[in-house]
Formats: sequence, C-alpha cells, structure tokens
Amino acid sequence: MTRDDIALSLLRLPPAVTVRLWDHYASASELLTASRDDLMTRAGLPAALADRIASCATYSAADSEMEFVRRWGITTLSYNADDYPPLLRQTPDAPSLLYVKGDFDFTDRRHLYAGVVGTRRMTPAGEAVVRRVIEELAAISKEVVIVSGLAYGIDGVAHRAALEHGLATVAVVAHGLDTLYPAQHRDLARRIIERGGALVTEYPSGTSPLPPYFLARNRIVAGLCEALFVGESPAKGGSLVTADIADSYGREIFAAPGRATDRSFEGCISLIRSNKANICTSGHDIASVMGWDHGSATTERCLPFLSLTEHEQALYDAFGGDDIIDKESLVERSGLSVADASEALTMMQIHGIIKATKGMMYTRLR
Repeated sequence: MTRDDIALSLLRLPPAVTVRLWDHYASASELLTASRDDLMTRAGLPAALADRIASCATYSAADSEMEFVRRWGITTLSYNADDYPPLLRQTPDAPSLLYVKGDFDFTDRRHLYAGVVGTRRMTPAGEAVVRRVIEELAAISKEVVIVSGLAYGIDGVAHRAALEHGLATVAVVAHGLDTLYPAQHRDLARRIIERGGALVTEYPSGTSPLPPYFLARNRIVAGLCEALFVGESPAKGGSLVTADIADSYGREIFAAPGRATDRSFEGCISLIRSNKANICTSGHDIASVMGWDHGSATTERCLPFLSLTEHEQALYDAFGGDDIIDKESLVERSGLSVADASEALTMMQIHGIIKATKGMMYTRLR
C-alpha cells in the first residue's frame, strides 16, 4: 500500500480511464507526478482530466484512509500490484484499488471462481436450486470460491451455502468497510472472514451504500468470476445487469430455468433463450462446462424420459448424425419457422435434451 495508490483512487476517475493510464505509467507515483502536458500527449487525456490528475488534491484524505486501513487490518490491492486479482485485471473497467478485509489470496491459481447472483425477493425454488448447485460444486472441488454481493435473498443464501459446505466465499460490497449493508448480515460477514474468505470493495471509508454504487459493484462480481450463475431473477433486475457485464467480459453464464409459469425466473429464461446462459440445475452443469469436473466426485446424471412435441421431435431429428449444429441449420432441416423453432429449442434445453453453446450452436445430450 502506498499513499499515491490511495490518492489516485480517491480522484474517482472513470475506471476505464484509469485502466488505460496503466498502459502509459508504471506506478501511481509516476502517474500523479506527471505534468499536465505529459498526461495529454502520452495518455491522450482531455485537458480537464489532465488538470485534475496533475493538481491532485486528495493526499490529505489519502493519509486519513491509510490510518483507517492500518487500524482495522484492511489490505489494499493496487491494479498494477502482483496481488491484484488476475481475472479482474483482465476487464476494461477494473478498479484502480481494492480494499479487502480478510486473508483471502486472489493469486492462488488453484481457486475456481463461481459467481452466484439473483433476486433479493427469492422464492423457495430459487433458494433450493442455489443450495443444490453450491453443495454439488463443493463435492466436486473444495477449491471452488463463491463470489456474490452480500445482499438479501440469493446472495445471502449463496454465501451461507458456501460456508456450510466448506468453501471460501468473497462478498463484494457497495460501500466503505467502516460500515456494513445490510446490517442484518453483519454476523454472516464475520463468518465469511473467519472461514478464509473476504469482504471486497472499491470504496474508501465513509462511503455510504448508494444505488449507483450497487450497479458499479456488479462489474466487480462479474470480473472476479470465471463462471456466473443466476439462481433466480425476474424479467428485470441487477442480476441481469451482472450477467450482461459478465457476458461482455467473456465469462461463462449459467441460469436456473425454473418453471415456465414462474415470473420470478423470467429473467433466467430470457438469458437461456437468448443463448447468453447455459441451463443450470446442478453443480455438475457448471463443472462440466468449465472443466472443473474430473470425475472423482461426480456421478452421471440420468435424464428422465420425456415425450417430445411435434416441433421438438422435428428439431431432434434435424440433428441427424451431428453432435453439434447451428440454429440456422436446425431451422432449415426441420422446416419450422424461426419462432416455432426458438420456442421448442428453449423447452428442449429446459428438459435437458439439448444444450446451447456460444455462437448459436446446439449440442444434443441424448
């Protein structure tokens, strides 16, 4: 931790700008001592932004923040430091600095990061599928790390399930570490830290949990993960924002399908229908796609016999001898309209007959 790293973060520059600046400057000290003209010519910054950096007025606040983190045993991770989370550093809008409470090591290459997000207004069905997925991931590998946002509902269940099954879990919060929101999760936060996990934020002490910060927090959840599982989401919500961000980062997305009549799963079904997400009803679904399942702790899942509708049968037959085929070819071979084929393909995914992969490709599972 250096005074310059904290002073730079307190300037609250747009994250994408800070990431670009690291291409031109090796340290926060070099960046903050650069002249206005150098910032404009070398990094291509507009004059107003170059003036703001060159006349950095956050050193006094940085001194106070350094005292706070020392007193409370908080670690700071700078973007260009070796201990910064490697996955997060790959994103185009990574924070310049993270505040971390806990002894979790983000550079341990054995870790397998699974984000779990969902609605605050969860139903018993949503809770059940999240608990099942995490329990099965824990059975597959104790190196799985569950990342979520410590919110009510699915987030809280994800953290608790991880702790119950011996997994480390990381909670990304939208405020400074001098407070905790929601306050009812204070004991949960304590147990996360005690069990080898961590609380993470980009915000300094004194920062209250305001709505824009929750949206910004979502990108950190997405960036820390290799895989993101949406356990339950209605048609609109922060979980879908997180999924969109994760998709833009090239992360693998998974979603629980729920039942077609459950409005609380409409967002999940939309992700699946648009081929942004793989259908997920168990931890094995995530592990097999991610390559985390080496067969040591898994059993093959049996797919129940299902009667196919006329449209589903036409699509099933359209695979012919191919194991994987694109949607356009399926539509052409089946003779169905695009709308009818899309509806049938969605139901076939929900029933575990086929699986969608990126690029509008489909694999027949049986």
